[in-house]
Amino acid sequence: MDLPTEQKGVEKPPVPMPPQSIYINSFAAGLSTGDIFVVLQRNGIEIGVLNMSYTVAKSLGQGLNQLVASLEKRSGRNIMTSTEANIALAKPDSELNLSQLT
Repeated sequence: MDLPTEQKGVEKPPVPMPPQSIYINSFAAGLSTGDIFVVLQRNGIEIGVLNMSYTVAKSLGQGLNQLVASLEKRSGRNIMTSTEANIALAKPDSELNLSQLT
């Protein structure tokens, strides 16, 4: 006996959309009593928000730290954080020895 392939009134699950690729160059993060949120920004404009549990946030942070540490070890160079880059960029040109660059 053949079984019907579709039943009346039963909807098929939606076809998943391919994941969207997002580039960010800044973020803001905060926490609530139940989770953590990360506001994704590109050139100062909010382009998305990630909400995640504390456990996922900690695991994501550790995973990203491991990736960057691996790059630093392989390249022999330290990657600056956004805070470090902002401090460096805030220095006036008079403090820089730009003659060595030419």
